[in-house]
Amino acid sequence: MKKVSAILLIILCFFFFGCNDSKKSKDVEKTEEIVLPEITILGLENNLTRIYEYNSQNLTPTKISFQDEIIDFTKQNNTILFKQITKDKNIQYYLISKNKKVFIKNSNTINALKLSKDGKKVIYNEENNDNIQYYIFDILQESKNELRKDIIISGDMYQWLDDEKIIFYGVDNSQASGIFIYDIINDKLIRLYTVQGYLEFFSLVSDNKLLVLKNDLNNNKQLILYDLENNSKKELTNRVERVDSAVSFGGTIYIEGNVKNNKYSIYEITEAGKINRLIYDFPKILSEKQKIVCDKDGNLIFIGYQEDYQKQEVYVYNVKERYVKVISSRQIEYRVH
Repeated sequence: MKKVSAILLIILCFFFFGCNDSKKSKDVEKTEEIVLPEITILGLENNLTRIYEYNSQNLTPTKISFQDEIIDFTKQNNTILFKQITKDKNIQYYLISKNKKVFIKNSNTINALKLSKDGKKVIYNEENNDNIQYYIFDILQESKNELRKDIIISGDMYQWLDDEKIIFYGVDNSQASGIFIYDIINDKLIRLYTVQGYLEFFSLVSDNKLLVLKNDLNNNKQLILYDLENNSKKELTNRVERVDSAVSFGGTIYIEGNVKNNKYSIYEITEAGKINRLIYDFPKILSEKQKIVCDKDGNLIFIGYQEDYQKQEVYVYNVKERYVKVISSRQIEYRVH
């Protein structure tokens, strides 16, 4: 019996410490299947993260809650990505997809984990001896692959364009900065645009439109909208100084950030470059670096508070009637995804 146990221990050790780019069945657990709402809002209270459902400008708590931090999730395949701090202060990343809990990596050096739209892949970067390497973890195969060595991405300026392609800002082997699409299935790298200067903000605001804030190195800034379907770009305005979040609906861009000679707020920007400030004193303070999202009617969902950051509320801006209302019933910390 001792001999059998020893053999099993050796096999398990081989699975765990062996091939670095492959995860074995020991890293997969069965769990209950989770169904996410169409628009999900997270509420953080008493060391628990609870999922709230947004529906018709109302906010309802669900029975789904977790002790670990939720990093990202996608409604498709109901996949949730978690960060867990263990008792010995190590950081462990895992995800729940359908009825499986899949271990990704135990590391204090990985950052900016982002799920693909179908919830089947995760891209992330990892610091290693002052170098940053980028990996894609395949959930179905339980394996990871490093991106090509000639791809250098600027920080976390990368997103999933679809389930097989990523779009990013960085440089290729020509050492010229630009916006690129990388097809991970066919290992094909395409330069879309060359960037003169550098980008301060980079985000898809719809399936085929990319919004960036470019600095020309002399602190002259330009907000630019790229149409990826038509391979065109439009310079919207030079009045925007900072963008933390952005979304598009019906040909209008909405940003949370700063405009010249104005305060940090949510702004409406038409494709003709006209800017309107939407939020003034209610709420008194917007929660910075939080996402704003649109519902099916184009109404804006965002987080703010009056005085205390830990007493946040969830707000909706009605784009037709032009008013703001609170939809949360508790003053706690919230996250919009």
